[in-house]
Amino acid sequence: MPDTWSVERRADRTVVVFDGEVDFANAPALETDLRAQLQPEGLLVLDLRGLRFIDSSGLRVFLRLWKSSQETSSRVVMVKGSAGVQRLLGFVREEAPFELVESPEMLDEPDA
Repeated sequence: MPDTWSVERRADRTVVVFDGEVDFANAPALETDLRAQLQPEGLLVLDLRGLRFIDSSGLRVFLRLWKSSQETSSRVVMVKGSAGVQRLLGFVREEAPFELVESPEMLDEPDA
């Protein structure tokens, strides 16, 4: 299965854009890739709008990413995905209270 995400590096942030599914088959590669994107004091944006499915393996990746971001003082922001994806992320919300935005453009607003 090919990766279902792409990484875009910008001057002030790294954006990971999802397109497809995250499950047990590609979760290990995703975790490796996401951890490589964490930069101390950096901003990592996970654009979930194209994520059609995520299983418990993918949820574990996001939970571990949250913990790693706290250790590196990184800011991780999720662009909200579909209602189904958001419902599943709700299961780890208490342990990993990711910052959520409706669109990546919201991060460019003065109060973001």
